[in-house]
Amino acid sequence: MNEDQEKSKLWKTYYIIFGVMIGGSVLIVSVQAAWNAIQQSMSRPAVESSPPSTRSSPSTTLSIQPPPPNSNIFTREEAVNVITRYMEAKPKIFAPPYDRQLAGSLTTGKAYDDTTKSGGQIDYLKERNAWYEYGKYQVDPTGYFEVTDGQAQIEVRVTQDFYYYEYGKLKNSYNGYSKVYRFTLILENGTWKIADRNSL
Repeated sequence: MNEDQEKSKLWKTYYIIFGVMIGGSVLIVSVQAAWNAIQQSMSRPAVESSPPSTRSSPSTTLSIQPPPPNSNIFTREEAVNVITRYMEAKPKIFAPPYDRQLAGSLTTGKAYDDTTKSGGQIDYLKERNAWYEYGKYQVDPTGYFEVTDGQAQIEVRVTQDFYYYEYGKLKNSYNGYSKVYRFTLILENGTWKIADRNSL
């Protein structure tokens, strides 16, 4: 082996040793960094993990609600109220001042004509200087009630005290007078009115 070959072999040996030293240094640095990271994580206070909450949020149950009642539906109670308002107004319709306008606000059709037309009930009373006085009354539905297309019929028992005067003298008195009537009511311009009344 000549001198040049021996030098070349020697340099190769140096390169191998040098590479091993560099690789070892890198490995030592990597191991050291990993060890430091492990120690730092172990030195941190452990964070207590809270257990998952067992409290559930209120469930939003979707239930189908019935539609709101139709405000246009005319009930039995409302029908009785229409008749009751008429009973309360009678002392001003069938006695001075014989209020035709008040009668018109509560009646229509045949009931209005029979009361206010020429020769009707108001004219009959005025011609005789006559009037009615009314005492206590009661309106009780008897069961029958029907509503169709802006018209209603209801049967009620009307119990009342009333007195008929003519020319300033008491002609007839009725105490506890009771009778069943069928009232026909009609919706007119948004207001329910009495259109007819028949005794049964």
